Amino acid sequence: MKRRSLTKNGMILLLMVGFMAALLLARATPASAAFSQSDLAGTWYLVETADNPTSNGPFWSWATVTVDATGAITGGTFTNSMNESGQIPSGLSLTIDANGLVSSPMPPPPGGIGFPHGKLDPSKTILTLAVTESEGDVGLMIGIKGGGTVSVPADFNADGKPDILWRNTTTGANVVWFMDGTTITGAADLPGAPVVWSIVGTADFNGDTHPDILWRNTTTGANVVWFMDGTTITGAADLPGAPIEWTIVGPK
Repeated sequence: MKRRSLTKNGMILLLMVGFMAALLLARATPASAAFSQSDLAGTWYLVETADNPTSNGPFWSWATVTVDATGAITGGTFTNSMNESGQIPSGLSLTIDANGLVSSPMPPPPGGIGFPHGKLDPSKTILTLAVTESEGDVGLMIGIKGGGTVSVPADFNADGKPDILWRNTTTGANVVWFMDGTTITGAADLPGAPVVWSIVGTADFNGDTHPDILWRNTTTGANVVWFMDGTTITGAADLPGAPIEWTIVGPK
């Protein structure tokens, strides 16, 4: 999987899936648990943070990827904090052992990405992968299998560090993870919303220095902003609607 070439040559950034190691430590794997390659199969919703101090510094990526029953990535889409987006081609594969330990071929190929180690949790829906790249980037990919999406990072607790906003597309639930780099320091539930609504961005729409949440109704084309004070909704405003074939691409 290539990524650095995206910023240098306009090539596609590839992403993979995972979840925070802090949560995995809180989940004891039963001795009887068994894992197989097919446990990786499905659609994964993910976010990544990575850093290379000698080049572009820290950045975020978020994406949807599909994995088949052999552990091969078969495609997906991505966007990132450098305002880049595109398709994720197939190519990389993952292996998993009977204990749920996950890895990819190492070292990564020139211009590519690899996963020296990772862990699938007992529910087989949460995966953590350490990331390393031939150009020197290191980071962590975090994600959930099946029923969720992850929105653009925003600082919801005003500590100067980006947090992660999650939405469950099956139940309509919404959660914020408070982050200190790649460590989860806390979490907060937000009010739910019907699943026809999608979170499409976060930005300070009312000038109070707090990130607000931009929603779009994927059935009617309606658009709404939730004004936020941290994780508390202080108000809302309807925006003009637009036909559903139009997609909001900013702010992110």
